[in-house]
Amino acid sequence: MVLSDLYADLRSAKPTDKYTDMDIKHAIIKHEGDDTIPGFPNLDAFLYLLVPLLELLKEPAFECVNEIYHILEEIAASTLTKIISKAPALKDEL
Repeated sequence: MVLSDLYADLRSAKPTDKYTDMDIKHAIIKHEGDDTIPGFPNLDAFLYLLVPLLELLKEPAFECVNEIYHILEEIAASTLTKIISKAPALKDEL
């Protein structure tokens, strides 16, 4: 359930809509270098446009991992409680 809701708010959004043709042209010109073939944009131009969009995905992913950690911690605690109730002698060992 947590994973299915991870990027629910971003599914309908089109993050590339924020880039105009001028933004793309600027990125291509800015990252033009010796290693590019004329007519083909440099990989750095692509990364220049992509990295800010990937940054938008980072925070929700960290929140998802944190939430799943807490869920698993609760499951482990309840499992330990059940084990201890069945075998009280293991309490000190656990």
